[in-house]
Amino acid sequence: MDVVRGTSAETPLRPRNGGAGFAGVGVGMSVDLDDRRAQLLDLRSRVLGAAHDIVGGDVDDGELSNAGGDQHLADHATEMVDREVDQSLEENAEQIGYEIDRALAKIEDGTYGYCARCGQEIPAERLDAVPYATECVSCKQLEGAS
Repeated sequence: MDVVRGTSAETPLRPRNGGAGFAGVGVGMSVDLDDRRAQLLDLRSRVLGAAHDIVGGDVDDGELSNAGGDQHLADHATEMVDREVDQSLEENAEQIGYEIDRALAKIEDGTYGYCARCGQEIPAERLDAVPYATECVSCKQLEGAS
């Protein structure tokens, strides 16, 4: 069994689907899991903090304003679009928070860096770009195509 070296607690890598495991290409060789965990926790805090700031910026009670009763229809439409954008951003932040939690769980159970779908090692470049990735690019593309 391969071991990630250079962490305060050497963590065994357990390939999924009965694979033999290999060091040399991806996470098994160069990712410090303690650093990755700290990076994910920081990212989670920033993403959820930004979502909180978006929600906190909505100070009204959920009703569209009609200050003075003479607000133009375009002003109401702008408010609605702003609310929809804020809601989408909040939902996206929650989804990323969920994905970060999944990646943290994979670190804990020793499967971080392996695709949840096919079991292949996720390239370090992908994990550097999207540290909460739980699928390789090929499997993620298949998910998007369906």
